Amino acid sequence: MSIMILLADDHQLFREGMCAMLEKEPDMDVVGQVHNGRSAVAQAHKLKPDVVVMDISMPDLNGIDATRQIMKRTVEAKVLALPMHSDRRFVEGMLKAGAHGFLMKDCANEELVRAIREVADVPEPYYCRACGGSFRARGPNRAGFADGCSEQSRTRGTATHRGGIDDQRNR
Repeated sequence: MSIMILLADDHQLFREGMCAMLEKEPDMDVVGQVHNGRSAVAQAHKLKPDVVVMDISMPDLNGIDATRQIMKRTVEAKVLALPMHSDRRFVEGMLKAGAHGFLMKDCANEELVRAIREVADVPEPYYCRACGGSFRARGPNRAGFADGCSEQSRTRGTATHRGGIDDQRNR
């Protein structure tokens, strides 16, 4: 069974490139693409995707508020935040809004694919160290940095999931 994905990003070139890359995966199906937060909420409710890949800085409604509304209206969908910036306020905002993962746009294609699979299948949040630290799940409103990652890991942007290094290329 394919993972149904909705892409929400205001940059058309990025969105279309991500779509082309994900459509090559046999277990993934991009069911929709939107360019703003309001459309993301509407299409998530209509299409009922498994995963919404969400930018934060979008017109009409930002990704944090869109995530909050999606989580209220479409509880079966899971949101994977995919912004350009790793500012702690954005990370905490997305996790408090109900996002199930946080990954930076400068990640490798393989990590995005892995993150989507993990978000679709694993109840714990997926996150990257490049976003400024590890996170602990705290019920439905995940927030709270753990101090378990080294400064070197943060600087390198080594990918993690559930607090452990998960990027085989760096081993």
